[in-house]
Amino acid sequence: MRVENGKKVFSVREVNSYIGNIIKNDYLLKNICFEGEVSSFSKGPTGHLYITLKDCTAPGDLPEGAPYNGILRVNVWKSVAAKLNLTTVKQGDILIVKGSCSIYDAKSEYSVNAVSVQRREERGWHGEAYAELKRRLGQEGIFDTAIKKPIPKYPRAVGVVISIGTNAYKDIMSVSHRRNPYVQMIVCDARAQGENARELIVQGIRRLDRLGVDTIIIGRGGGSREDLEVFDDEAVVRAIYEAKTPIISGTGHEGDTSLADDAADLRVETPTAAATAAIPLIDDILRTIELRLRTMNYHVANKKQNYQARLDSCERELRFRMQGRLQEKETKLQMYMQQLAALNPRAKLEKQQEKLKQSRERLENRIQLKFKEYEHQLHLLLTRLHGNAPTAKLVGGFGYLESEGKPVMSAGQMQAGDPLHVTLHDGRIHATVVSVEADTNGVQGE
Repeated sequence: MRVENGKKVFSVREVNSYIGNIIKNDYLLKNICFEGEVSSFSKGPTGHLYITLKDCTAPGDLPEGAPYNGILRVNVWKSVAAKLNLTTVKQGDILIVKGSCSIYDAKSEYSVNAVSVQRREERGWHGEAYAELKRRLGQEGIFDTAIKKPIPKYPRAVGVVISIGTNAYKDIMSVSHRRNPYVQMIVCDARAQGENARELIVQGIRRLDRLGVDTIIIGRGGGSREDLEVFDDEAVVRAIYEAKTPIISGTGHEGDTSLADDAADLRVETPTAAATAAIPLIDDILRTIELRLRTMNYHVANKKQNYQARLDSCERELRFRMQGRLQEKETKLQMYMQQLAALNPRAKLEKQQEKLKQSRERLENRIQLKFKEYEHQLHLLLTRLHGNAPTAKLVGGFGYLESEGKPVMSAGQMQAGDPLHVTLHDGRIHATVVSVEADTNGVQGE
């Protein structure tokens, strides 16, 4: 202690020592007996037990206006714990503790060093309310593992519901920047305890869910079980369940889980672990991309080789089939061309013209033959006719007599002075009858 400006100024150690002496020397606090509901229970590596108790009085049994808060830490040292059966102590149990109060100077925290611990049969109000809420929400399927959404492996944006400026916030931002600085971090400032903590957490979850981030992280940097009671609130649990975005819970409480942990799609121990689970390491992504690229190139090359072989085989088979089909079609084409040629009107016309020519030649030959035949017959008939013709007899000194256009058949037809025309074989003679002499049987006259 020192005096400054007439005032006594104590050090922190002196203040803690003074308060510790008051607590240690107080008659009631030396041997105090009280009851409380187990909020948390843990066993240290040396065998000591550490229990946190809170008031087990139901809110309706408190005096009007009385605050409903406060916890009391109980230390059960190893030597005492060995005599007590506390292996089955769990959250919600009501314990009757007898011991003495002390102060831990390093943290200015007081606690009770227990000498005896008894467990009552009934459960505390907090434990019963917690169990009832968990049972009711469980019946609605809020904690079913089948509805858990997978955490995206390669997020573009991650939302965080946490109190800005806390160590948990700094850890998350540091881990995210170190692991992958290209992931966008969107933070909703929300206290994890105290007034309006529940409303701020619910609003943060819903706001980030509407923004369409890939993953949401909720949590805080540890604390006692009482500090994390907001994560057992029904409104917070339902907001996690109703969110379409996968949610990672990292409250930093390793002793047990909250209802928010059970409702979240993934529960991790600390905010640092939550950031690690939400944000992939950029080096791993690059290695994965490189590996997948090599794998893809290998498969593409292999597929290309296989398809090329199949293509070559199909091409050969196609060529063989095409040649066969082409040969078949050419054979049919030749047959059709022959049939077409046979049915071609020009060919028929030429053929008919050839036949016509041949028929004409045969007809002409026959006509010539007939002509010669008829000519010969005509010649014979003319010869015969000439032999029978009157003029044919004129050659031997005979002539043809006619008078006034009429043949002279008898001497009696003529009289002296009548014109007489004599036709010889080589001309005509015109004369006048001088006299007419009849044969012996006829009449004579001049």
